[in-house]
Amino acid sequence: MIYLDADNNLDGAGIDDFNEMAKVGSTANMNVVVEMDRAEGEDNSNNGWTDTKLFYVTKGLTPTPENALMDLGEKNMGDPDTLIDFVLWAVKNYPAKHYLLDLWDHGGGWQGVCWDDTDGGDFLTLPEIEYALQAIRAKLNRNIDIVLFDACAMGNLEVFYQLRNYVDIAVGSEASVPGDGCPYDKILSPLVENPAMTPEELARVIVDAYIHSYSDGEADPEDVPWVTFSAFTLKRFDELAEIADEFCMLLSKNAALFPEGYNLRIVRCRKNAQTFIPYVPSVFPNVITSMVDLYDFASEISREVGIGSNEKVKAKQLMSIFEEMRIAEAHGNTFPQAQGLTIYFPNDKLATEYRESYDKVAFAAHKYWDEFIHHVNNMENAKDTPPTSLIVRPERWEIITSESYLI
Repeated sequence: MIYLDADNNLDGAGIDDFNEMAKVGSTANMNVVVEMDRAEGEDNSNNGWTDTKLFYVTKGLTPTPENALMDLGEKNMGDPDTLIDFVLWAVKNYPAKHYLLDLWDHGGGWQGVCWDDTDGGDFLTLPEIEYALQAIRAKLNRNIDIVLFDACAMGNLEVFYQLRNYVDIAVGSEASVPGDGCPYDKILSPLVENPAMTPEELARVIVDAYIHSYSDGEADPEDVPWVTFSAFTLKRFDELAEIADEFCMLLSKNAALFPEGYNLRIVRCRKNAQTFIPYVPSVFPNVITSMVDLYDFASEISREVGIGSNEKVKAKQLMSIFEEMRIAEAHGNTFPQAQGLTIYFPNDKLATEYRESYDKVAFAAHKYWDEFIHHVNNMENAKDTPPTSLIVRPERWEIITSESYLI
């Protein structure tokens, strides 16, 4: 199920990706359905339509109005109800054993995804994505197998945490996604050859195909070093988030006891950890450059002189469960320390500027990380005082054969 929001400056890229899907097309064991919204004045190909249409993708199909299953008029792809309607329509008409949902467009990490220019630049926030997935799960009485983000910077802990109760596997990039995006023909072809592959196997195929599509000589050479892609199981994501919570509370405790020297050590680890410089939608300038690789930050803490042994033990626990949950990861040489998942760790200026919006995401609301950010940055308006002790909480594919997919 491809939720293809090209109602912006990615219109031409959306056409290219649709054509890649049509190189393979649907089969007896794999149905590919697309809801596509286009922009005015960006790409005049395929009769230059600019509203929203539903397509059942067959081999060789072109995204013209006459080939659409349905003309929906102009839909706001930044409205969660639009997403709900699409997924429920697809599942009703093409029931399957496995479901993959692809959110295609610009991405902004924890800020959201799928900007719709015609509808005032509206986009899907993380709470709205959760609202949609919760409604979908209630109707299906099951999780979606895979959510794929063909969008910048969505390989992010805050994003995956918000999906954890409704999705089994999440796939995305820590950094920017070049205009070519995912190589859909190279992703779909192995699934056609082996429709019995598990969702975990398909997730590995997606990561491998994505990385190799930028290193096979066909992509823009300037894009090759900048790509990252990873897949994680979300089935133990609460456990990972809890360990991350305990980790930052330990750091906050000692940062309060030894404010100057200890804070400097944490800041040094943050500066040494892998960061990213992706494309950022103009509505959120400079924010995604404040994402840090979570695993690499924990690794820096585990090796930092002057950091306590308890914190180092917790850092290693975090790294261990991270490795267990990671299905696949690959990256270009611009990001040599990338491990697959970012977390928001801004400087004091951005921590203040985006505090209100960040506090609305589930991970910030449920865990101590947002307070930790402000303690590290010595923010006077931090909402909570540092803990005095470590708190440990209690523990698209139609069914024709026995295996099938709906993409």
